[in-house]
Amino acid sequence: MIKRISVVILMLVTMATWILSACGDATQDDNDTTKATEDTTVSETTTAETDYSEKVYKAASSLDLIKVVGRSNIVQQAITCDWPASGIEFEVNCKGNVKVKIRSDASCYFTVFVDGERQNARYLASAGEINLVIAKDLPEGKHTFRLLKQSRVIHSMTSIMSITVNGVLLDAPQNKEHYIEFIGDSITAGYGVIYDQLVSGVNYGTYEHNDATQTYAFLTAEKLGVDYSMFAVSGWGISCGNTTIPQIYSKINWRRGNDEYSFERKPDLVVINLGTNDYGKSITAVKFIADSKAFINSIREKNGNDIPIIWVYNMMNDGHQVAIRQVISDMGGEGAGLYALSVERDRSGGSNHPSINGHKKAADALTDFIKEKNLLK
Repeated sequence: MIKRISVVILMLVTMATWILSACGDATQDDNDTTKATEDTTVSETTTAETDYSEKVYKAASSLDLIKVVGRSNIVQQAITCDWPASGIEFEVNCKGNVKVKIRSDASCYFTVFVDGERQNARYLASAGEINLVIAKDLPEGKHTFRLLKQSRVIHSMTSIMSITVNGVLLDAPQNKEHYIEFIGDSITAGYGVIYDQLVSGVNYGTYEHNDATQTYAFLTAEKLGVDYSMFAVSGWGISCGNTTIPQIYSKINWRRGNDEYSFERKPDLVVINLGTNDYGKSITAVKFIADSKAFINSIREKNGNDIPIIWVYNMMNDGHQVAIRQVISDMGGEGAGLYALSVERDRSGGSNHPSINGHKKAADALTDFIKEKNLLK
């Protein structure tokens, strides 16, 4: 009898131990579940930490959050974007609308890229101060923007005053590995590429008909995935006129005064497309050759003696092409990092300038040439 009781007690003790063990495991699982819930809560809290209230970022005091494209400086607490295809890039965690406040002394157009996609609209900045809405009803999250001036430096002096977002600006986009400087005239600046149909007697030199973001220069930079700067003035050349491109090359923008450009970031490649106006205005080959050699030396003094230079010609007229080839040859040719590239002539745009199609063909040729010669190392 005592033996049976002992067996029963042993069985009860064993069952109690098993039950307590099971309860202990269940308690640990509950703790794990609680921990997981706490982790989820932390994650949700982190997401909720983004403040999507409206904020205004003054451009001049937000240079760590804004990438500036093209030659620029700070004027009246704003970032200047006078040159063709100049402007800003930025990234933002936001939702809803994005606005950029612009000051301009005359009307001009802008191209806008949102999340890498070029928008179909042309964004008009009228003379004075205006808030451009460059995006609407964006979903909550990270978005990228590029705002680039279509018009020429002679059309307007323009600056970026502020950016308004429902969210926060992130760190400025990083510089790309390579950087090209394009030096030219109205061709490089995008003269006459915008029109419904060509009509005799129309002035295609106005800002409405200009788009530097559809030129061979911009398209080449896009194809190669590089940063760029455009230094281009319509009607000017190496030698022609009271003021020439070489005479203002050291300036940020001669229209705003004599402030010197820093040349802090050196281009990996310089592309020159000049000679069209010199040829059209009957500058002699002797003078053109002498002034071109001096300009190449000046470019290299500021950017490095070994910087490769490509001289593009033939897009609109003869462009002193014989003289250009002589300049390149006399100064050492490809062995000295100097190249000449003839592209297909196209006068089917406004006022006999290259059309968009002509610019695309030139961009293809220039891009292939740069790759073939391995000029971006």
